[in-house]
Amino acid sequence: MSDPTLSDFGFKNNMAWGSGLPLKCFSIKISVNIIFDRVGKKDPITLASEIICDRLGYKDINIMLWSQHISFIMVGVLGLLSKLLKNK
Repeated sequence: MSDPTLSDFGFKNNMAWGSGLPLKCFSIKISVNIIFDRVGKKDPITLASEIICDRLGYKDINIMLWSQHISFIMVGVLGLLSKLLKNK
């Protein structure tokens, strides 16, 4: 029995679901953000840094400065992990 994804219909079906569904989800997310007037003011790293520093009682840390460095480090870690896990 042959693989159904290798047929012409299977290829078109995979392409439709693979490109159509993310576009639909993206458009729904944009619509929700416009309707509820949600504007991203802080990235997740900054927000997490503020929460952690607030909970631990560190009030004198410049979070806006350090969150940029932490974000760059996180991007590097993600890239490194992606490269390492891709080789396995």
